[in-house]
Amino acid sequence: MKNIINALRKDSQIGRDFSAKNIVNYKSFMIGIDSEDQISFFIKPKNFLSIKEPHSSKTKFLNINFNVECEIYLETTKSVDKYILLSLKSNNHLVEDLFINICKDIIQILGDNPDYEKAIELVNSLRDMFSKLISTGYKKEIGLWGELLVICISKNKDLLIDSWHINNSDTFDFNDGETKFEIKTTSKGERIHRISLNQILKSIESKSLICSIMTNEIELGKSVHDLIDEINQSINSNYRMKLLERVMDAAGDNIINFKTKFDFTTASSSYKFYKSTSIPSINQELIAPEISSIKFDVNLEGITEENISDKTGILSYLTNC
Repeated sequence: MKNIINALRKDSQIGRDFSAKNIVNYKSFMIGIDSEDQISFFIKPKNFLSIKEPHSSKTKFLNINFNVECEIYLETTKSVDKYILLSLKSNNHLVEDLFINICKDIIQILGDNPDYEKAIELVNSLRDMFSKLISTGYKKEIGLWGELLVICISKNKDLLIDSWHINNSDTFDFNDGETKFEIKTTSKGERIHRISLNQILKSIESKSLICSIMTNEIELGKSVHDLIDEINQSINSNYRMKLLERVMDAAGDNIINFKTKFDFTTASSSYKFYKSTSIPSINQELIAPEISSIKFDVNLEGITEENISDKTGILSYLTNC
């Protein structure tokens, strides 16, 4: 689909509302560009019958119109018909790539000659997803990268995605009901991580683990977007949508700037797990009740790591990856 956009932009003509091409092997979907050179995606449902009238919307990154009449140029032919129209309002290449990949998944999920109600439901979930790009994310780039690395190296990526945190209020990064663990990623050259006292106390209470990942910035490394692409190759369209929704929730509008490439090989071969009770900490009894939000750097070098080779649940899929 990216090649279609590139070709249309190369041959774009002034005065056209939309220039588009059909998706190969599908009659119900088209992708193109509008008069502002931004990507448009067209869905032609088998009917426009719905119990509830869907609401069109305009946001910073995505405009959605249900049951809208469009004048589209398909090469030398002009077509006028009604569509569900998704209009991306950004020329940022990373956002464009995300949008195109989502459009591919929409096609797979809906199939040709899609039902209008099902299309509405899916498009509304896409709107919710893109609305997250308006807010400020709660994850730093290297923190999100480390969590995606763990999913990427897993033998059961679906399970890891299901176990991944849904929002910032979640206590643990991964929790399958049996095993809980937090990811700490550093590029400092030493296994030193910033940890909050409250995080340690909750980890001890729940008998959760701390996963330490070491990496560094290199030109030939992998970025957050590279890891997403690699994970996507091994999961189906529904899980790709779920993964991206959680990434957008964690990164917010910062995802546009997440371009740093980190050493994948070093990180995937050097990650270690530690019992929360083994992490050096501060005696809570020595802290005045008026003091809160305590954070400190802890060096895990020399601390005995936890052997996960005989573990079950999500940890069993991270052994010898």
